[in-house]
Amino acid sequence: MSLYFKIIKPGSSDNKPYQSIPIGIQPKQAIQNFYYQWVLDSLHLSPGDKLEYYAQVWDNDGVNGSKSTRSSNFVFQLPSAKELEKNMEKEAEQTKGTMNSTLSEVDKLKKDINNLENRLKSKKNLDYQDKKLIEDILKKKEELTKKIEEMQQKMGTMNEKRDRFSENSPQLSEKMQQLQKLMDELLDDETKKLYDELQKLLESNRNNSQDLLEKINKKESNLEKEIARALEMFKQIQFDQKLEKEIKDLNQLADEQNKLSEETQQKDNKDNKQNSEQQQQKQEDLKTKQDELKQKFEDSKQSLDDLKEMNKSMEQPNDMQDTSEEEKSISEEQEKSTDQLQKNQNKKASESQKNAAQQMKDMASKLADMQNEMEMEQAQENLDHLRDILENLITLSFDQEKLMNDFRNVNLSDPRFVKLSQEQLKLKDDAKIVEDSLYSLAKRVFQIESFVTREVSSMKEYMDESVQGIKNRRLNVATGNQQLAMTSMNNLALLLNDVLKQMQNQMSQAKSGKQQKSKQKSPGLSQLQQQLNEKIQQLQKGGKSGRELSEELAKLAAEQEMIRNALKEMEKGKMKNRDGKDADGGSMGELMKQMEETEKDLVNKKVAPQTIDRQKEILTRLLESEKAMRERDEEEKRKAEQAKEKPLNVPTQFDDYIKVKEKQIELLKTVPPALSPYYRKEVDEYFKKIE
Repeated sequence: MSLYFKIIKPGSSDNKPYQSIPIGIQPKQAIQNFYYQWVLDSLHLSPGDKLEYYAQVWDNDGVNGSKSTRSSNFVFQLPSAKELEKNMEKEAEQTKGTMNSTLSEVDKLKKDINNLENRLKSKKNLDYQDKKLIEDILKKKEELTKKIEEMQQKMGTMNEKRDRFSENSPQLSEKMQQLQKLMDELLDDETKKLYDELQKLLESNRNNSQDLLEKINKKESNLEKEIARALEMFKQIQFDQKLEKEIKDLNQLADEQNKLSEETQQKDNKDNKQNSEQQQQKQEDLKTKQDELKQKFEDSKQSLDDLKEMNKSMEQPNDMQDTSEEEKSISEEQEKSTDQLQKNQNKKASESQKNAAQQMKDMASKLADMQNEMEMEQAQENLDHLRDILENLITLSFDQEKLMNDFRNVNLSDPRFVKLSQEQLKLKDDAKIVEDSLYSLAKRVFQIESFVTREVSSMKEYMDESVQGIKNRRLNVATGNQQLAMTSMNNLALLLNDVLKQMQNQMSQAKSGKQQKSKQKSPGLSQLQQQLNEKIQQLQKGGKSGRELSEELAKLAAEQEMIRNALKEMEKGKMKNRDGKDADGGSMGELMKQMEETEKDLVNKKVAPQTIDRQKEILTRLLESEKAMRERDEEEKRKAEQAKEKPLNVPTQFDDYIKVKEKQIELLKTVPPALSPYYRKEVDEYFKKIE
């Protein structure tokens, strides 16, 4: 049995010969169902290509000659480039609509949670209305989760289509990957656990939900901000994609217009060698082609108008230049060339076409320069904004540390207590400014990941609890939360510093004209740990004191925490053994505990000889761990495995047929006819073959 096929390109004739490939299926009976999976990637189909195919089978009649029969013809056609673009634009609009509706649903869910929180403030037990409201909240959250999962899947499918059918710049592809990562992180396990606790609360009939509802409300607020951020980033990606496409289409249209100009010039030179009928036909062809190019440019103008409208819908529109004069001039040149072709003035028509082509090139160049200028200006603005946020965050951390130390040295009856409380409220307001600025920046900077914005929420939560502890005159609670708030600030500063370095590298690469990112080998954890140990020893011998010492110790503690977090991330991706335990017997866990002890010593300004000895031990164990990992990687490289074929799964549309067939076989087996031993043996062999 063979499969015959041919590929028909757009605009070409369909009288090409069929090609054949054997499909390796041996017929066993006159009427037989079969399936065959055909991987079409090997055909390298382009948009608009049409694939015609049919199956043909021969019998084994060696006496009279093989006879064949064939299936009917089937057609598989890829949509054209224009149809693909319209389809992807439609999907993008649907995705934006889904994001907007999801935002509305999150807002409604928050209102329901606030309503429930207010209802349960003075109640010990849940009544029917309370239970009904909790059930509605759980149901809405379940529907919201499904909607977000569908949105994530749709975003992934859309990105796959764009990667396959359109060429995007490396920068744009990276933005799409970062947006997909943000979408994938919208749903977290912690929020799910909170809603599970709410479900248990509904079943227990007791009201101890105040803290739980408050946590859920904060989680939903974070979700709302993340979706709003994803929506704004999606709009920016759409804008960049459309602008890139317009530049590419204009350059392609200019080439086509220039080619038509050459054809018009050649036609003018050959007029005296052709009869009038041939001349007329050639002239009509030129006019038809010019009309097609005019229509393409009109479509391009409409796309630019759509791009301007898209830009207006963004929170922070890009600084687009006006191209109406260029568009008008190009249209006039094309109209002039059409009139001149109508009057058989081909030489003048060719000049007008050349002018139109050159102006298209100039317009495409103007749009490309505008795009580069917008990106550079926006990147510089974002860089300055991020640097300001980072400086304010570091200042806020030091101020919080000073205030925390002051609170530890004050009594409740001390008159300074009120003044310090006011300073904590001021720091809370300063933190709110940092939070708003960071959320605004996160909508434009794709490198800021979701855990950065979640750390901001943690910082805000700790500062709120600190203020509440001060109001309740519980100094231990207040200073404990101040310490946690300061830790969140330091974590944020480290994370934002990494983002700042990434943006600076991208800026320098863009200015030097590099299109690809240079992959620089970052120092290993052991190198970073060794540098940190040297800094701690130098600080111990330096004799610094006061604020200067506090600043240095805070920086060193933050560096140790960064190394520990990197080790933790590396540990997550490490291979497990058969028992599901770490191959090193959990030694990395002990190593991270030692690092935590060092961080506590640095924060508490205790740099003792035990600290130095512990740091040396940490460095030794890190070096041993890295050596073991290198040896394991080398061992894996020496292994060679034979290539294996990818297993082909049964198409889902054949599931029903297979089930019916199995039922028929089972029925024949359970009710065997009264057959002689010979025929019973034949039946058994038949069953073995069809199974």
